[in-house]
Amino acid sequence: FFNSSSMSPQQIQNFLNSKVTSCDTNGQKIYSGSTTRAQYGASRGYPAPYTCLKDYSQNVPSVVNGGSDLCKGSISGGVKSAASIIYDAAQACGINPQVLIVLLQKEQSLVTDDWPWSIQYRSATGYGCPDTAPCDTEYYGFFNQVYQAAKAFRRYEANPTLFNYRAGR
Repeated sequence: FFNSSSMSPQQIQNFLNSKVTSCDTNGQKIYSGSTTRAQYGASRGYPAPYTCLKDYSQNVPSVVNGGSDLCKGSISGGVKSAASIIYDAAQACGINPQVLIVLLQKEQSLVTDDWPWSIQYRSATGYGCPDTAPCDTEYYGFFNQVYQAAKAFRRYEANPTLFNYRAGR
């Protein structure tokens, strides 16, 4: 769980590439009957183009000293791929990148989705999204979601008795 060196950025990218061989960027595949994914997505407020996780990138802010005693590593800013964001958060917080990949799949199916909507990146790990209320906008965005989730795992480790669900119970 805490083996942050289990995958390099290239190994993460290769894994993501292996899960979606072809992204339906323009939503041309049929969703239902004669409706295309693009038509359906647009009707729900999420028009094409769609970007698969393997192709996703965003401008990332610099994080000096991880901004927390939970995450001691710093993260350099700039435009980064999803694989680099996962790797950087894993390194900064000492979390296995595989844990973050599983979380991205569990919460939003981003690893295998071949036409993800922007809302899936907005709340990628479910951080700040309680089951009983809307997501907290403070935590929106792919980088923010991945980094905050990695930091939360460290918080659980640092404070194991503060939570209702505890290891070994």
